[in-house]
Amino acid sequence: AAGRLTQTTKPPRNPGRFTELIAYNEGVSAQLKGLEVLNREIENVKKDCDEAKALKATFSQLMKQIKAANSAIAEFEKENFELIRNVEDEAKRIGVLKGIADAYESFVIKMQAYNARLPLVIAGKTSRLVMELYNSINRHNHDHEVIQELTLPIKPENPIFIKFKGGVRADALRVLSEGHLKCLGLSILLARNIKDEQKIIIFDDVVNAIDDEHRSGFIRTIFECEHLSEKRFILTTHAREFLMSLENRVSDYKNSAVRYDFMYSPDGKGVYYLTNNVGGFIDSAERFLRDFNDQRSCLAELRRAAEFLGPFIWELIGKKGFKSDLKLLLRSPKAKYDLKNLLEQIGVVIGGISKSGSNIFDPIRAQIQILLNLGEMHPVFWTYLNKGTHFEEREEEFDRSAVVDLLACFRSLDAAAKAL
Repeated sequence: AAGRLTQTTKPPRNPGRFTELIAYNEGVSAQLKGLEVLNREIENVKKDCDEAKALKATFSQLMKQIKAANSAIAEFEKENFELIRNVEDEAKRIGVLKGIADAYESFVIKMQAYNARLPLVIAGKTSRLVMELYNSINRHNHDHEVIQELTLPIKPENPIFIKFKGGVRADALRVLSEGHLKCLGLSILLARNIKDEQKIIIFDDVVNAIDDEHRSGFIRTIFECEHLSEKRFILTTHAREFLMSLENRVSDYKNSAVRYDFMYSPDGKGVYYLTNNVGGFIDSAERFLRDFNDQRSCLAELRRAAEFLGPFIWELIGKKGFKSDLKLLLRSPKAKYDLKNLLEQIGVVIGGISKSGSNIFDPIRAQIQILLNLGEMHPVFWTYLNKGTHFEEREEEFDRSAVVDLLACFRSLDAAAKAL
């Protein structure tokens, strides 16, 4: 009818086509969503590109700065080459000094630790040996001064106790004199060296504050103590007489000893040294005759050798446990014994020892007999020993062959005596 709207629903003519449209629309929607994702990624990439461009610009600027800095460094090194090299050398030197400082610090720590345990070690092992060495150095003391008991401390604050024969136990620092304390110190050092089986002993001004008798005792100790026979000694001293006594006891001086004499220069502004391997009297006598043909000086040294060897052999007889009484002739109450008479009497005593069954002194006796026979061959033999020592005007020359014979004889006698 007119004026009326009528809606009528009709089924689609083609239902399959409708389904395709729906599927198509869904695919389009999915692609649109994917497109949105891609657009967002494109935006992110654009941002990354912008940042990369900025970084590239920054990198270029930094490279220019680095190039400029390298150029400045190269120019600086060129201008300051010497200074840089000095700094490097100084760094090496500082490294060496630091190594020395570190080593010294380590050494001090070890020495402190050693010092802390030293008294205990010494006390536990060396008290008796110290006492024996002390009495040997002090062999000229009276009987009541001989130590029969010695105790070293086990702690730094403890004293060194000693006891003399017939005396009471006392603190060594309270009863010993300065010289005896020095001898005690030497004895402790020697004992410690022996116990540690060290091969070298170093003494600086060893006889300072020690009197003559103790100097003699020290010399005899280092030559007679069996524990010290293989030691190498390094000694410094201002005492020339002590050094002379020491050198005359050394066997084969040329090959077993070296001596350095430190001297002031003539202007007094410096010090120089001389290497002197002359040794004892006989080596010195040989040097005077060989190098300078100085027969008088040679004889003077041989006279001193005779004055040393006579008492040395006499003392050696007693030290070996034999009776050493001699009958010597004196020309006046204040006169000293005659050297020829001393050697003759020593020969007599050795002859008695040989008859008793011991022949250890036979080489010495043989050399003494050769010496006495030379005196018979050369009537001026004993006179030469005196004339060489004392100055007087002489018209006649010394017989060089007699001087050579004397030198050879004294060298053989010296070797035979020191072999014992």
